[in-house]
Amino acid sequence: MTDPVVRLDVPRLSVEPGGQARTTVTVRNTGTIVEGFRITVVGNTVDGWAQVLPDKEVQVYPGQEASATIVFSAPAGIGSNSGSYPFGVHAESVVDASSSAVAEGDLEVGRVFGLQSKLTPVTSQGRWRGKHRIDLTNWGNAPVRLRLVASDPDERLAFLITPEILEVPLGSSGQARLKVKTRDPFLRGTPVRLPFQVVGEPDPPEQRTGPQLGLADPKRAAVDGAFTQQPILSRFVVVAATLLVVALAGLTALSLFKDDDKRPTFEEAGTPPAPTVTAEAVGSQQIALSWEQIPQIQAFQVFQVSEDGAQTLNDQEVSGEVNSFTVDQLTPETQYCFQVLAKRGDFSSPRSAPVCAMTGAEEAGTGSATPPASTDTQAPTTTPPTGGSGTVDFLPTDYVAILFTIPAEQPDARAQAEAKAQELSTETRPALVLDTTEYPDMGLIEGQPFNPSFLVYVGPFASLSEADTYCGSPQPSGSTGCLPAQPSPNG
Repeated sequence: MTDPVVRLDVPRLSVEPGGQARTTVTVRNTGTIVEGFRITVVGNTVDGWAQVLPDKEVQVYPGQEASATIVFSAPAGIGSNSGSYPFGVHAESVVDASSSAVAEGDLEVGRVFGLQSKLTPVTSQGRWRGKHRIDLTNWGNAPVRLRLVASDPDERLAFLITPEILEVPLGSSGQARLKVKTRDPFLRGTPVRLPFQVVGEPDPPEQRTGPQLGLADPKRAAVDGAFTQQPILSRFVVVAATLLVVALAGLTALSLFKDDDKRPTFEEAGTPPAPTVTAEAVGSQQIALSWEQIPQIQAFQVFQVSEDGAQTLNDQEVSGEVNSFTVDQLTPETQYCFQVLAKRGDFSSPRSAPVCAMTGAEEAGTGSATPPASTDTQAPTTTPPTGGSGTVDFLPTDYVAILFTIPAEQPDARAQAEAKAQELSTETRPALVLDTTEYPDMGLIEGQPFNPSFLVYVGPFASLSEADTYCGSPQPSGSTGCLPAQPSPNG
């Protein structure tokens, strides 16, 4: 017996899920007798999709050919994964099973996209930021890889998506976290709804061909959401804070009045401890000294000394209500050392350990260096840590952290602000009061100028990042928020 010859008219077929593809198989009898050949389709998966028409067996005369039709019916939906499937058409003699032949082909199954997207919650709200969850489900017949991108039409929001690239297996779901943050916080006003959209684009991107008909692209996933931005200070918070400030001011005054008679005398308090002093250069001709506040101190004596502290060069007395002092008219790039003692009645503390600092280099265009330092200097530039109005000469690069706001139109607004500053002061950070009418161009970062008001703040800080870092730390109890602002004279 000789083997038949088997060939396919179309060896490479393509079919969409739920559709059909067909080809013709031809069997040639190379023997000398009439043969019957049984035709079957072999191949992983696709053999179950194939049907031989009109029958699975053909009769062929010697030297002649006979044909049959092979029909492939791919299941719909995710029942048929996309990709290329090899197959073979096997013709076997019904007389002699050893006489057979196979023709090979390939069946290409098309890709079906079915993406379902969901955003939870659809709308978030807050003073600064909101959080959402993105859920994507793949109902297609192939895995997808999407790059998630968020945008808002007014560019008033910033977004963070984790992860940015999301891979969703066939018939499975994936999740991503979305954080939304406002670029323009505001103190007072009406809540504002800011819409945005999150789109999942194929990764890597695909080139679109043909006319765009305005229909939804099944390869992309898109969800719409919104962030409702709340004012930092609501009307209820302002009213409640005002009442609280008035009540605390009354209680503080009553407490101070009652405690006046309970304070120990200077003799009972005894000798004060030596101050703990730090020194820091401020520019090329100034050094700022600071120390912890000590109760019941009448005055502090500031000494300029030699590096070993053995020789006193000059001294200056400052008020006992301050905890800092700035020495100016110094020589650039020169090291200076200082000591401080505290005075309480007839008692004086030991001198502090010597602290030293070197002045900075002279700025270009300022001329020659000034004469050596003299402690007959300007008044202190900061206020005591118990809080208050104080006087601070802000540099154009200074920033402050605002903890509380009282409109100037309220009765006794300054007194309320000073009482609140005293309440919010800590041992390391005194809270101060700033009148916005003295800085008419002062405003929030990327915001609008303040209305006339008294601000309870902490600072100054040398940069916006330092003010942001402070606002990111736990705030004193009683503050209504923490917001960086720039109070430089030039706005």
